[in-house]
Amino acid sequence: MKIEVHKPLSILFLAAALAACGGGGGGSPAPAPEAPPPASPPAPAFAPTQFTVYRNTQPAAVAGAGAVTAGPTLSLGAGNQTLLTLNPALTVVQPSVNPEFPLGAAGYYLMTRRDGALLMLCQTSSSLNLGRNTTGLYVAVATASSTAATQASLVTSSAELAGRTFYQMRDCAYVDSTGATQGQNAAATTATFKLTVDSVGNLTGSDGGLVPAATFAAQLGGAPRALVGIDFVAADVYLTAYKFTVNGQAQYFMVERRSSPTASANAVSLWLPN
Repeated sequence: MKIEVHKPLSILFLAAALAACGGGGGGSPAPAPEAPPPASPPAPAFAPTQFTVYRNTQPAAVAGAGAVTAGPTLSLGAGNQTLLTLNPALTVVQPSVNPEFPLGAAGYYLMTRRDGALLMLCQTSSSLNLGRNTTGLYVAVATASSTAATQASLVTSSAELAGRTFYQMRDCAYVDSTGATQGQNAAATTATFKLTVDSVGNLTGSDGGLVPAATFAAQLGGAPRALVGIDFVAADVYLTAYKFTVNGQAQYFMVERRSSPTASANAVSLWLPN
């Protein structure tokens, strides 16, 4: 008769542990070397070569121009004044907090979108408080570029904007429906003042205001809309619509200028998608 001998459980567990460690001798194997950290992606090349520039003191709908030259630098405003140096390493009063493109504007706070193809420059003090001590001076739109995705084209048909919603940014910060700053420009919120274009071209504000389709269409064609009300001084409001085409998809936005005999009422702002 064959007699089976069973090893004690402790011996079995010891044998399994030794096997898992590569046997009973020779010590533990050397750990595998750590993989090197991934390299930082290179900074994107700055593609725009020409900007259309809107100023807060602009008395009419006609915009100025800004050329990007070697350096690169961007010249804006009257007298070909160089306001913006496109240099990630530039020491500035307030750098852009937007990570989309590393730009700096000496003496200005800079808000960027679409890899630097849409800019808002605001005057500020060294103590930044967005929307409170920032004053929007310029909006610049890239209208010529080495890449299609960073070259804006004009939109003159309100029908093309049907169903779109735009959120207001003024003085480099989003504002709510009362006109108060939200103190940030990272993204619009449910409280941000917005305009929606309906299916027939009417423009409706989240405050209940309505711009009839015919008036809105005329604005897109360059005509001003007279703004007179209890809470407003008299002003002419100009709207210019643009789009970027990215991977076959249109991204729309609008530039607004308010021109008034009361200088303090002059303003330039952006209406952005969310």
